[in-house]
Amino acid sequence: MDVLNSIVAGMSKEQIRFFKLFQGRSHPKENRIDVRLFDYMRKTGEKYEEEQIHRKLYGPNGSKNSFYRLRNRLLHDVNRSLLVQHFDEDELLYTLHLIALEKFHFSRNNVRAAKFYLKKAEAEAIRTENHELLDIIYGDYIRLSHELLSIDPEQYVSLRKENQEQIRHVRTIDDILAVVSYRMKRTQNFSTGENPVISLLQKTVSEFSRDPILLKSPHLRFRMYHAVSRILLQKRDYPALEEYLLTTFREFEKEKLFFYLFFDKERKIENLEDRENDRQRIYF
Repeated sequence: MDVLNSIVAGMSKEQIRFFKLFQGRSHPKENRIDVRLFDYMRKTGEKYEEEQIHRKLYGPNGSKNSFYRLRNRLLHDVNRSLLVQHFDEDELLYTLHLIALEKFHFSRNNVRAAKFYLKKAEAEAIRTENHELLDIIYGDYIRLSHELLSIDPEQYVSLRKENQEQIRHVRTIDDILAVVSYRMKRTQNFSTGENPVISLLQKTVSEFSRDPILLKSPHLRFRMYHAVSRILLQKRDYPALEEYLLTTFREFEKEKLFFYLFFDKERKIENLEDRENDRQRIYF
């Protein structure tokens, strides 16, 4: 099953209905061959036969090139329909949508509209703490400053430097977690003899991070805890899981990391209203 067939097979009834309305918005003629191909894919699923539908649509001597162009056009239209239907249901997709609008208007020299959507994208990226997208956004602000005197490039150069440091920390944490997960999954059993989970974690973290601040990061510690406990649970290594949970609980309690978790959650909840107000203010 290729990409188009797999996408069509995975569409829900609501997505199918939206797609057919989307297709009929400008070409409402009957018996469209792209809709017929779509319906055939939905009906046959894994039993899809290309030769059969090709003959139905183009006849026994029909051009294969025309059929492949039809498939490519259908794939393009299905993807557009799914994006239009769902672009604002996911935080990441919505922010990418705003960035795309900013780039579109900038390419058309409509810098006022470009700034409008860039500010909205910035607010969403800050709210969701997406530092990767913020790096793109700050770069676009710097580029937009060539056209608008109201944008101070020094401000965004400074913001981008601070954000790049955050990206470095996040990537280091992701690298450490990936290596820890890989090494733990390769280890067959932690239950025999002395439990090496803690020593394995300490060794891996020290190997892949030379940042003393990061080594004590509560964010890293909690993400490590979730990853390791999930792996041990999947491996059904319950003795190792019990020892790891008890050891981790004692360490977290001693270092008062649970207070950090509580106040960090409270801080994020309080900031949501402030960020929402900021989003409303920057629109004007």
